[in-house]
Amino acid sequence: MEPWSVAIFGVMGAAIAEFAVWFRFRRTPKADLPEWFTSVRYWIASVFAIFLGGLFAWAGLEGKDVSVFVVIQVGASTPLILQQLADGGALSLSAGTSN
Repeated sequence: MEPWSVAIFGVMGAAIAEFAVWFRFRRTPKADLPEWFTSVRYWIASVFAIFLGGLFAWAGLEGKDVSVFVVIQVGASTPLILQQLADGGALSLSAGTSN
């Protein structure tokens, strides 16, 4: 997979994750939207998270023989990880269970 395509599919994955947030408000009247949803700061952070999805996918997967779906998943995980960190949550990086 070409480096530019890894970045593009990573951005697509991150955009899908962000779209899930936006989709939740699809039928909400503008007057009832949360204040944060209409703030410039929120939209800048969303665009930045989408950009980081492409960057993380490119940095982690460029040059590797992986499927498009793996690249999209890496991109999609980026905004979710950022949200977890912003909420003060810790990330568990263990691959298995501990006893």
